[in-house]
Amino acid sequence: MVQLDEVEVKSGEEDEDVLLDVKCKLYRFVQEANEWKERGVGQSRVLQHKDNKRCRYLMREEKTLKIRSNHLIMPGTQIQEHGGNDKALVFNCVDYADEEMKPELFCVRFASAERAQEFKRAYEDGGKTNEPLLKPKGDEKDGEGNKDGGGEGAADEVAEGLAKAKLDES
Repeated sequence: MVQLDEVEVKSGEEDEDVLLDVKCKLYRFVQEANEWKERGVGQSRVLQHKDNKRCRYLMREEKTLKIRSNHLIMPGTQIQEHGGNDKALVFNCVDYADEEMKPELFCVRFASAERAQEFKRAYEDGGKTNEPLLKPKGDEKDGEGNKDGGGEGAADEVAEGLAKAKLDES
């Protein structure tokens, strides 16, 4: 009988707590074809890092465990029902699943409307958690509500980039 040595495999999730873990089907909108393409079926997770407390979204395909979506949850991300279907939600993000940052429009479909609402709450809570963590140093407000040090927050910069990308495509 062949004996194999045990190999420790790291997923990159060891230092994170799971805030939500539900099965879903993920789609992404492909501009060139002007249609939704299935990205995969698997576990949809909202994770929070134990040390820096930042929240991210991770979706791995069920059988291959290939990463299909991986991004930091940005504060203020709008999540809405897709075409009146209460089991499907759409949102914009800057995704890093293919090891390069690019803006994506995702649709996540769940088995029930309750699961979709759980996801929406966890995703929005993750954005609220990240809001103070993503502000650059010197971006704090003084007692009169004025920013000290100028500069915009990371969320504003990403939102502006997404808006510009949408305008450029039109």
